[in-house]
Amino acid sequence: MNHFEMRQVSLRKIPYIFYFHLLLMMGIVFSLFGSSASIYPLCAYLLILYSVFFLSSPHFALLSLGIFMLFAPTLLNMSIMRVIPLGSLYSLISSVDELLIAWSATLSIGTRIIKREQIYRTPIDLPILGLIGAGLVSSLLHHVPMKIMTFGTVLMLKGFVVFYLFSQLDHTERHLQRYLRVIFVLAIVLYVFAIIELLFPSQFYASIRRDIWLRYRAGLPVVQSLLSNYALFGWFTSFIGLFAVAFYYFSKNKKYLWIAGAFLLATIFSMSRKSIVGMLLAVILSFLFLPQEIKKKTVFSLAGVMGLLGLFLGANIIIAINTLLQESIFTPFPTTSARLVLYVVGLKIALVHFPFGVGLGRYGGWISVLYYSPVYREYGLNMIYGLGDVWKQGQWTFIADTFWPHIMGETGFLGLACYVLIIFRLFSLCRSGISEIYSLYPRVFILAAMLILIEALSESTAMIVFENPPLYYFIFASLGIATSLYRKYHHLQLEM
Repeated sequence: MNHFEMRQVSLRKIPYIFYFHLLLMMGIVFSLFGSSASIYPLCAYLLILYSVFFLSSPHFALLSLGIFMLFAPTLLNMSIMRVIPLGSLYSLISSVDELLIAWSATLSIGTRIIKREQIYRTPIDLPILGLIGAGLVSSLLHHVPMKIMTFGTVLMLKGFVVFYLFSQLDHTERHLQRYLRVIFVLAIVLYVFAIIELLFPSQFYASIRRDIWLRYRAGLPVVQSLLSNYALFGWFTSFIGLFAVAFYYFSKNKKYLWIAGAFLLATIFSMSRKSIVGMLLAVILSFLFLPQEIKKKTVFSLAGVMGLLGLFLGANIIIAINTLLQESIFTPFPTTSARLVLYVVGLKIALVHFPFGVGLGRYGGWISVLYYSPVYREYGLNMIYGLGDVWKQGQWTFIADTFWPHIMGETGFLGLACYVLIIFRLFSLCRSGISEIYSLYPRVFILAAMLILIEALSESTAMIVFENPPLYYFIFASLGIATSLYRKYHHLQLEM
């Protein structure tokens, strides 16, 4: 296909995108002024609309869905504070990710079967089947109600569905450039609003009528820009920063070094300690897997930027990380520390019910909060602050604060082994892609996916990151794109 033909294809897709946004706005107006009963025809209307959009331009539809998920919590918060009256859209927005991801998978599989296109296998197919099997057997052994088991399965697998959606698509360098352009522009907008929040906090909060104020942690102000909380802002800025680091490694262009430094600074001012540690750990560990010539040319520059930030903010970072360790691990009250207790009891459950767990939706996840799990009363966790029945006690919940105890408690050692194998195979694929592929954009995307995976693993020790929207969407989308790129460019180079 020559340049003229590619231009004709992209022009033919413009009307679909235009009509999609026009009809979407009509649907929003309809829901705001309609009755609560309008939610059902609205769901059908939006589903048909999204289907047309996805079938005409799946790459752009999935990118749009990710951006929407990034801001959905902000919209919900503003609705609760009556800044924007979402009306019947509120309940739709709160569950739109599961709905549209499942429907996108249905459309993707259906079109491939109809067109007789190949459905590609991936290195994680068998471990995922093992994880599903461990979860279902654990649920059946403990007589978990079908509704809870279904919801628990959906939460555990939705990230992998995103992975398969992106891994089955063919991503050209033009697609990669568009992804990066859109996400980077979005990141710049958030960065600008973060600066405004930092310099003019009173005016910023008054203008958006948030029921919060500028907080401080370890002597630094905590910013979150237009996102729903500081942890999400910290994670997103580290996500962008790691892409900039990957670009700097392979392009050796100094502007990417300064972009990485700028977004590391933004991550620090979010005071999301898990994101700060995760980003620094990803950058440091990346040197173990890079070619020797790249290490020599980049190590001193990166060390210089990190050293400069450490010179001015190092003491604050050390205080923040030390506080996190004191709260989570080296606490003087280990029997009442919610996160530590979740680890201890998760291990105990896996040992008692070896090799299975107590079933899906029963331990450490959001479903076990929504339908308060009897397992917490059985092991006395309901008496610990943050682990009680949040709906009855009206307290904040820390139940969904850890990932690996959640997997271990629900699916046992068998499910845990399957999930570890999934992570290992994805990591191995990314490592192979870095050393075997030499095209700039594919190589950068694969390295960035590996760095994002390392950062996510760091956060997973104190956050249910692989199931938490919108984090899981961007993490698994990156890994899915990396898998698709490795399949495509690895074969091309073998043919050459």
